[in-house]
Amino acid sequence: MNNYIFTEHLIELRKRLLYSIIGFAICALILFPFSNSIYHFVAEPIAKYLPTNTQLIATDIISPFFVPIKLVFLIAVFISLPNTFYQLWRFIAPGLYQQEKKLLIVIVTSSILFFAIGVAFCYFLVLPAIFH
Repeated sequence: MNNYIFTEHLIELRKRLLYSIIGFAICALILFPFSNSIYHFVAEPIAKYLPTNTQLIATDIISPFFVPIKLVFLIAVFISLPNTFYQLWRFIAPGLYQQEKKLLIVIVTSSILFFAIGVAFCYFLVLPAIFH
């Protein structure tokens, strides 16, 4: 176990935060060209339950531009979460005992799995049931 002084901890934290932000930025830049496709994929469960010859409308002048970008950022956050968790782990792990590390790995892995299952459940079952 390393005995860091306070400034070394801050430098390490800064490095880990920077790696997380870079991972998010890379994901967002990769997803940005597909922003309209992502929007249509997310809006599809709502749009298919609208009456015939109707469509979703924008209630603000900049909504058609910002909604796909917000979706890209949100999905980039979800995609970059494993990298962010890994960076958090690299920052926290040196200060933990071995049994704490094992327990934390089980908790984080199961949390990620249950979160993904919850998102899929909501998108494929709850949203269609609400709009039907």
